[in-house]
Amino acid sequence: GLSEVWVPETTYLTPAVLQLADAVPDSCRGYLGASEHPTVRFPCGIGVQAHSRTGSLLAIRQALAPGRQAPVGVEVLTNDRDFSEALNFDLEDGLSVEYDIGGNLVMISQQLDGDLHGPRITFNKDSSV
Repeated sequence: GLSEVWVPETTYLTPAVLQLADAVPDSCRGYLGASEHPTVRFPCGIGVQAHSRTGSLLAIRQALAPGRQAPVGVEVLTNDRDFSEALNFDLEDGLSVEYDIGGNLVMISQQLDGDLHGPRITFNKDSSV
């Protein structure tokens, strides 16, 4: 185990992610599936999600499909109350890493052909696997 608690020097806030999205040509904002967490998809297909409550980094997704209209009949309450108007992204094959609200790595997984491929590694708060 770790003898000290590691605290990241840099926090990842929603405003910073959204500002970055505005600065990158052809990037777009929306949501991943039926999630209330804002998502930015960059032109290369990589996606970044921020926790809706805190703005901290929630996930980095290796591959998101191009944005499409949100699913009809699905209601998700977002901070901006814009789910039905915003783009909606599907997760494509690739790696995903997820973080807790405090910025700690909690999960690594890979998707292939739409299914989990290989181990899904989850980390406990004490850094054990």
